[in-house]
Amino acid sequence: MKRIVRRGRQRLQDVHVWGRLVIGAGLAALGYYVGRAIGLFESAREAHQRFGDCDVRPATMLCIYREKNAASVTVLVEQAQQRGMKIALWALDKPLPDLSACTVGCGPGTRMDLLNRLWKAAGSADCHQLVITDDDISFTRGSLDQLLRAATACEFGIAQPAHDWSSQYSYPINRKRPFLLARLTTFVEPGPMFVVTQPWINQVMPFPKNFGMGWGIWVLWMKLQPKGCKLGIVDYVTVNHSSPVGKDYAPAFHVERHRVRSLLLEQNFREAGDAQKTLGAWKMGEASPPWKATI
Repeated sequence: MKRIVRRGRQRLQDVHVWGRLVIGAGLAALGYYVGRAIGLFESAREAHQRFGDCDVRPATMLCIYREKNAASVTVLVEQAQQRGMKIALWALDKPLPDLSACTVGCGPGTRMDLLNRLWKAAGSADCHQLVITDDDISFTRGSLDQLLRAATACEFGIAQPAHDWSSQYSYPINRKRPFLLARLTTFVEPGPMFVVTQPWINQVMPFPKNFGMGWGIWVLWMKLQPKGCKLGIVDYVTVNHSSPVGKDYAPAFHVERHRVRSLLLEQNFREAGDAQKTLGAWKMGEASPPWKATI
C-alpha cells in the first residue's frame, strides 16, 4: 500500500512540474507575441509618420463609375477632395447628382478610351501624381492620401495598393503580404487602382488607342523599368475590390485575354506569372526601402 501511495505522490509531483513548465512556456510565448505585436504597431506608426513627411503635390484622380456603385465612388471622391485633388469622372449609365460637378461625360465606351477622354478633360498641367481607380473598391487600411505619400516615399513611378484577403483579385502577387510596408516588383496591374508619379505620367498617358479594357498594358509598363521607372505594390495600404474581375465586360473577355497572351509571348513569357516578380521588400521596422540605396 505504501508503495502505491509513493507512486501516486510521485506522479502528482511530475504532473505539477510538467504543468509549471507548460504554463511557463505558454507565458513566454505569449510575451514574445505581445512584444512582437507592440513592435509591429510601433513600426506601423513610424511608417505612417514617414509617409506623412512626404510633400503633398498636385494630383489628379480619374474614375469611370456606374450608378450601382454610388456609395464607394462617393467615398473615393470625398478623399480626393480632402486632399485637394483635381477630379474627372465619367458616368457609364446615370450621372449621380452629388457628383455632377466632377462628372465630365456620360455614356458607354471602352475603359481606356474613356480614361483618355477624362485625362484630356482634366488637363495634364501641374499634375505630379495621377490616380486611376475603378468605382467598386474601398480602402480597408490606409487611405488615398497615404497611398500617394507611400508611392512618393518608395520612389515608385507606377504603384498600386495591395488587395486585402477578402478582395476579388486577378494575380496572387497583388495580395497583401504580412509585416511588409511595400514591395518593389516587376508588375503593377492597371486596376482596380494605380498611381503614376512624375516623370512617368507622360510615358503612360494617354493610353494606346484601341486597347479595350486595358488588359496587358502592364507588359508595356515593364519596358519602362530599364529607364529608371520603379514598379511597386504598397502593402501598408489595402483595398477591397468587391466585383469579380471581368464580370462587367464578359463579351470582350476573350479579346482581352488574347491581347495579354500576345504581349507576353513578344517578351518571351509563357504566362503572366513568369513576368511577375518581387525584387525587394520594405519590412516593418526598417527605416527606409532597401532599393532606395541600390537603385
